[in-house]
Amino acid sequence: MFPPFCHLLQKTILITAHSASDIIPFAITGKYKLIKNNKMELGINNSWSGSCAYGTSSSAGQTDGRIDTIDENGMPDIVIIYLGTNDCASGFTTAQFIGAIDTMVEKIRKIGNPDIFITTLGYSNYTGMNYSDATRVSYNAVVIDR
Repeated sequence: MFPPFCHLLQKTILITAHSASDIIPFAITGKYKLIKNNKMELGINNSWSGSCAYGTSSSAGQTDGRIDTIDENGMPDIVIIYLGTNDCASGFTTAQFIGAIDTMVEKIRKIGNPDIFITTLGYSNYTGMNYSDATRVSYNAVVIDR
């Protein structure tokens, strides 16, 4: 069981991800217990299936269409950016990916000052499109360097 963390008590958290289905495991695992035990509120689930951080489509994480929804229910205290798998599979470079993440953070900072966490990509045995474990590791390296 996750003990309460005083600095997290009653905070609002927002998760922006590449698929709403990514939030379901988050909500039913130990991470949800962290939210529940600290009386946190899960704000808008700003997830679009198949979306990338990089790009100009309306589902791309760096676009205004995604960023503008962040404060619809009030500015969250914490934003978790869980993107990159689709960027990796689409063949975007690490520079394009981290540039998009930086753009997202800059845009979020223009409308509020939540704590922002950027996740690394978890292990996957998926090998379709351009996805490879080596590319996943290189994406994680640029996130860790932030």
